[in-house]
Amino acid sequence: MHKTCEALDKYGSIECDEDILPYVQAYVAFRKDKGIKTANIVEIERAFGDKELGYAGTLDRVYEMDNGERWLVDLKTSSAPQKRIWEPCLNAYKMLYEKNTGKTIDRMFDLHLTKEGKYKIIDVASDATVFLACLTLHNHMKSKKRAKKNK
Repeated sequence: MHKTCEALDKYGSIECDEDILPYVQAYVAFRKDKGIKTANIVEIERAFGDKELGYAGTLDRVYEMDNGERWLVDLKTSSAPQKRIWEPCLNAYKMLYEKNTGKTIDRMFDLHLTKEGKYKIIDVASDATVFLACLTLHNHMKSKKRAKKNK
């Protein structure tokens, strides 16, 4: 689904398998409803990294809207929204984007695409606290494993 929506955003038209068609139709409806044109898409499936903090990620979309707002959007196709899991990830992507580009994200949301061809926008607050706590714990556990190997 990600690759198909990527091709749609880059080339304007696509062919896709029947099993992902409703998700793609939901994405097309979202773009139409929000007035997103190809010119509004500034990042598509773009990887960024942060050497200092030691993490990387691939952002699904960044749109620069006609009013100047920059939206960071993560495409999701799970059967049910999982905001508590998705929120830290989107905040991590926001940090990566802003650090690597020097540009500010004004709005973040998960775009939940359904097998019924519908979409739901799930706004995400700008708060990297949970992500940074998880990253700190991950790095702590990794350093303990390294220390154990070096004994």
